Amino acid sequence: MFTNITPLSDQLKKYITCFTISHHRETFPLKYTAFPNQGTCLPLFNQTSIGIKPNEVTFTKDVTHGPKIIVLGRLTQPTIITFNDPVDEISINFTPCGINFFFKVPFIKIAAKSSQLLNESKWSKFASQLFTVPIENRCGL
Repeated sequence: MFTNITPLSDQLKKYITCFTISHHRETFPLKYTAFPNQGTCLPLFNQTSIGIKPNEVTFTKDVTHGPKIIVLGRLTQPTIITFNDPVDEISINFTPCGINFFFKVPFIKIAAKSSQLLNESKWSKFASQLFTVPIENRCGL
């Protein structure tokens, strides 16, 4: 389902544990439970409709949607994750405080909930660029 890739740059390794890229070998819909954790993550999606409810996040392929970014904060309760279809995703998984290096505001202001959309023009531009390059070159970008 996912491949984890360690950053090549020593500078990025200080802040990012790995990048996660989705694969489409599974049978869909795919549903699993994410358990409480201390990690932070920015999953970037393309052509995906995202539904966020308390303790539930759903992803559905939708070619009318451009790139979207979710901020996953620290989960405090089990959360059901559902992929209705295979979707185009790459996630940035941060070290415990690593996300703070990339934003000028405190993380708690960005991710007050365990899951929310990120509406930040710099990151939206980056996501748009990311999905224009082949999958094998995305982590380098």
